[in-house]
Amino acid sequence: MNDFLEGYVFRPIKAGDIVKGKVVKVLEDGVVADIGYKGEAFVPKEELSLNPEFDVLSNFHEGEELDLYIVMVENEEGSVVASKIKAEEKLGEEKIEKAYKNREIVKGEVVKVVKGGQNN
Repeated sequence: MNDFLEGYVFRPIKAGDIVKGKVVKVLEDGVVADIGYKGEAFVPKEELSLNPEFDVLSNFHEGEELDLYIVMVENEEGSVVASKIKAEEKLGEEKIEKAYKNREIVKGEVVKVVKGGQNN
């Protein structure tokens, strides 16, 4: 038993943490990822992409590594719930803040032009 646990590192997580996850199962409604916790994390489809037409099965594959934001450590079923979108947002904010502090140039892509700064 000790040999089995020797290579395993248990790290506690809490809501708001960003962790690395490895996709272990791809489903129509989301992905299941191993996050090195006592259980696997479920990432629902709406937390994988902002595109409502997004097809999970064709965009994710087993073994793929993702940055995940822990939304809930234990839902009604006892599962960890995570978000790829929130992880990208938080990591992006940190990258922009760091670039600002270091006076670095940040490249981006224009995705929409709106009149007067309002999205009407």
